[in-house]
Amino acid sequence: MPEDKYPIDVHTIIPDTLLTFDVYKNIDNRFVICCPGGQSLREQSFEDLKRENVSRLYIEPHDTKIYYLYLEEVLDSIMYDQLILTDLKAKTLYNTIWNVADDLFLNPTQELVQRLKQTSFSLAEFILNDSDSLKSLINQTSFDFSVPNHSINVGIFSIGLARELLENISDQAFEEITAGFFLHDIGKTSIPYDILNKKKQLSNADWELIKKHPAEGVRILEDFEESSEELKTIIIQHHERQNGGGYPKGLRRSGIHIYSKICSIADTFEALTSFRPFKKETSTFGALRIMKDEMFKDFDPEYFAKFVKLLS
Repeated sequence: MPEDKYPIDVHTIIPDTLLTFDVYKNIDNRFVICCPGGQSLREQSFEDLKRENVSRLYIEPHDTKIYYLYLEEVLDSIMYDQLILTDLKAKTLYNTIWNVADDLFLNPTQELVQRLKQTSFSLAEFILNDSDSLKSLINQTSFDFSVPNHSINVGIFSIGLARELLENISDQAFEEITAGFFLHDIGKTSIPYDILNKKKQLSNADWELIKKHPAEGVRILEDFEESSEELKTIIIQHHERQNGGGYPKGLRRSGIHIYSKICSIADTFEALTSFRPFKKETSTFGALRIMKDEMFKDFDPEYFAKFVKLLS
């Protein structure tokens, strides 16, 4: 091809919505603009593309951020379209929320927190309403050690487990719970980058600093006036353990909220299965075995059994 372009699925462009980026199609190995930025792809043009069996369009690589902002705006239209396959919905959701999380954990702002909450709720609705969604979302995950990646994966696993455990929760409460799962580590934005990304085992001093991130997370959200009880509970308690060996308060059993118990299981599983510079990742089976054999006192046994069944 004469020049590089970033591929996008044709179904992620909604007819008659304003595009702020140029959209191309590939004709005989040549990129041709089919909708200039500042215009809309008309319904008739969209039907023509389908008749031509065009499944992929292209944008300029420097327009990817703008494209993902566009996806945030049209996400509901994509999610409610019965003709769009579950795998494409999962890919679209994952990439969209990753784009927000990447910006948020680099430089947290109130606007980015609100955008992540909105996108995470769309993801939660997807998991709750589509029985194949969780498998498709997990297939999108990559297990590296970055904080945004970790936070998204924990959010996905947590919502899957919450679906099995929580009943009769209002939409508003579930939205805050969902946001808490994805924002559980926002306090790590206050931890120096060189400690979070250290390429060897952390020192005791490093760990003491990292253990402050739950309280820092609550402080950050209170500064942004995003301090619902559901959010604060998940963030402050997600490192508490069933046997009292967690932090920051050493809570035990019924003293730990169900939301936090869910998040702690997903958080531990994701940490075990992710690559770190100082350790290799563990397989799904290996991680569950470690959690069952070596960490069985850390988790509520009923919830852990549900999590194992969920992954099976």
